[in-house]
Amino acid sequence: MFKKISALAAPTLCAMTFAGSALAGSLGDPIVEAPLEALSPKDWQGFRLGLTYNSEIDGATQVYSEGFLFINSPNDGFDGFGGFLGYDHQWRNLVVGIELQALPQQTVVQGNPNHIHSDLNSLRARIGYAFGNTLIFGSFGLAESTFNENGTLIDMSGDVYGIGVEYMVSDHTFVGLSVDHYAMSGENFFSAASAESDHTIVQLRIGFKF
Repeated sequence: MFKKISALAAPTLCAMTFAGSALAGSLGDPIVEAPLEALSPKDWQGFRLGLTYNSEIDGATQVYSEGFLFINSPNDGFDGFGGFLGYDHQWRNLVVGIELQALPQQTVVQGNPNHIHSDLNSLRARIGYAFGNTLIFGSFGLAESTFNENGTLIDMSGDVYGIGVEYMVSDHTFVGLSVDHYAMSGENFFSAASAESDHTIVQLRIGFKF
């Protein structure tokens, strides 16, 4: 038994001695610069232009006629492409900007094929924190759309807010993911018809900075 313990102890002591020597040697190495460089933010400042792929994961519409609710249904949802144009300004890790988004769509109210939400557009402010190649951001602003209520058009407007993350693939190209929530309402005074809607949309983004 003693021989077995001795046989195991010898290589173990050698390994510990080697690890201790490596650790002692590393104390004198300049190990601070690499982590700091890795956390230094990329340059996000400039104009941005890109494409999006959007998927509505939740949403509902309420339609009123002369003040009486007669439709209260979820949306069928939509999947489709869109685009964005904006500008970011950067102070060290802080990135603020403005962005215009256009989401062409035709979203049908579930069970009501003649009640359709058309193109969804927004103008929003963005504020984010950059570290390394990554930018985490939040956005908020104004949104507008048109709702076709069985042939009656209702102009809708409201708010949009969301969160997202973007990753700089190269000095001028980035990809991202965001989740936005839209809450809008509108009324057609001539027909006494009104509508309220909300849309939660997941967005994949690819963009170019210049």
